[in-house]
Amino acid sequence: MGYFILDNKASSDFGVHVSGHKSWATASREVETANIPGRNGALISYVGAWKNVTVTYPAWVSRDFEKRFDVFAEWWNAHTDDYYMLTDPYHPEYYRLARPVSSLNPKVGALNRSGSFDLQFSCKPQKFLRDGLYPKRLQSGQSLVLKNPTGYVANPIIIAKIEGMSANELDITDGGGNSIAYMKFGYKGGGYEFDGKDVVYDAETHEATVKFPFETISANRSITETLGTGYTEVCIPTGELVFFQSYAGDFEIYPRWYTI
Repeated sequence: MGYFILDNKASSDFGVHVSGHKSWATASREVETANIPGRNGALISYVGAWKNVTVTYPAWVSRDFEKRFDVFAEWWNAHTDDYYMLTDPYHPEYYRLARPVSSLNPKVGALNRSGSFDLQFSCKPQKFLRDGLYPKRLQSGQSLVLKNPTGYVANPIIIAKIEGMSANELDITDGGGNSIAYMKFGYKGGGYEFDGKDVVYDAETHEATVKFPFETISANRSITETLGTGYTEVCIPTGELVFFQSYAGDFEIYPRWYTI
């Protein structure tokens, strides 16, 4: 019997099993259309983005429905506030970032022993490859070479491990030797910050954070980013080698390869 895993918790732990035959939906492009007076047909404009995709799992509880369903419903509703990692055995090569969106309206069997219902997730359009989930480690003074295996430009997560009162420095270049970005972590405005901490930079959102025991704070002020000519973001272009060079400090690079 099938299952899914959301936020490191399997649906089967609640006695909820699923079928994957409705989980193959793909995202659609976000396009705008406009009718122009005197022109045949609508003008179509692609705005450079993809819409969220709805992934559906037909689900059921085969026994002890009342007890199991209530516990599952509480867990399900507690995860509607954000995107969480979603995996299943039907698509072992990738994971999604998903948020539960459906209400739970089960069809209940005789004597409330069993029940069935559909579970719907609103997922970010990307299907992330599992290989891009694992960190590529880069020590101070060393270089790392990555090649994007997909047809889509990847925006990595870069973690700078700050040690001492000095900046971590990272240079990223494309296969032609052109600069994608030069970055300094932990230094801004004449001072050093976050000694002994990890500065996490998300190239998709252009946000940097540092986690403390009771809060996570912005670290944007501690990063200097210089983009190369022709580049508007820190990225790993598709189809070519990309070089990461640490001039100072240790890093972890999460490529986040994806397809649609």
